[in-house]
Amino acid sequence: MDGLAFAPEMIEMWPLAKLQPYAMNARPRGCEQVGKLAANMAGLDRTVPC
Repeated sequence: MDGLAFAPEMIEMWPLAKLQPYAMNARPRGCEQVGKLAANMAGLDRTVPC
């Protein structure tokens, strides 16, 4: 293990409207690319909080 542990008691539920993209992101993604990433993640059948 790499020292990171999953802590379910630390998960906070936020409305989607509260999430904002990081303004200094060096690699912004367009809508099409985000859709492809989301489809790929859905295919993995995993749910991991951010």
